[in-house]
Amino acid sequence: MDIVYPLSLIIHQQYLPILVVGVVFFAYLNKSRKDFKKRIAVLIIAGLLSAGLALLSKEVYGVERPCWTNEGMVECPDGYGFPSAHSSVAIVFPLVSFGTSAFIVFYFGSIFVFFSRLYLGVHTIDQVVAGMCIGVISYFLALYFVGRVKHYFKGVLIER
Repeated sequence: MDIVYPLSLIIHQQYLPILVVGVVFFAYLNKSRKDFKKRIAVLIIAGLLSAGLALLSKEVYGVERPCWTNEGMVECPDGYGFPSAHSSVAIVFPLVSFGTSAFIVFYFGSIFVFFSRLYLGVHTIDQVVAGMCIGVISYFLALYFVGRVKHYFKGVLIER
């Protein structure tokens, strides 16, 4: 039995609920960490930034999806394919969770997201890699931003 197809299909069709579960999972495992609030802030900012930049880039570049690959696996999604928004957001989770107990889950989860985009034929390798790059850049921008504004949010982003 091919387990990759149904799991890839779930990620393809139910990405937003999976992201919400990921945030809740991360919060549950790391709520006692000293840097928990900062990590959650970076996760939310980087996730929104990477999704926004990826969607904006799709419209700017206008590169079509390679939906001829694996015909019949899924219906070709509307919109452009470059860069992969799934990949841009997926890479943020292991970056934010590095050094925590959630890292291994998010690391393998993000690898599966990258693979599933190629397996289903809705992205090419360059579209997935471009999405990953946007996610990494978004993570570092969010980390920088949260570091710069944390003194304005004493007790909210950092412990007193």
